[in-house]
Amino acid sequence: MASIEKVGKNKYRLIVELGRIGLQRKKKKKTVEARIETEAKKQLVLFEAKILSNNLFDLTNLTVNAFYGDWVVKYAPHHYGDLTFIETWNILKNRLLPNTVMIK
Repeated sequence: MASIEKVGKNKYRLIVELGRIGLQRKKKKKTVEARIETEAKKQLVLFEAKILSNNLFDLTNLTVNAFYGDWVVKYAPHHYGDLTFIETWNILKNRLLPNTVMIK
């Protein structure tokens, strides 16, 4: 979900909510200059699409192997430290990936 706040003359803050982590909301914010609110709304749509495009997985006929490829690129580098990633990668490689199944 996205929203707009007027900050000052010809300035708007764009806010995109990405969900919650525990009790805290996860948000991305950006301040832009626009003459009218309609221009700010257009920039909000573009900002929201850019932010959300990095977080989406296509779940249509997704196998564990295909999900693993996306997980390594999109999710793991941002959410795991080096040692935790290596341990998790070894578990996936040795236990889950040899048995390919469909997620529905």
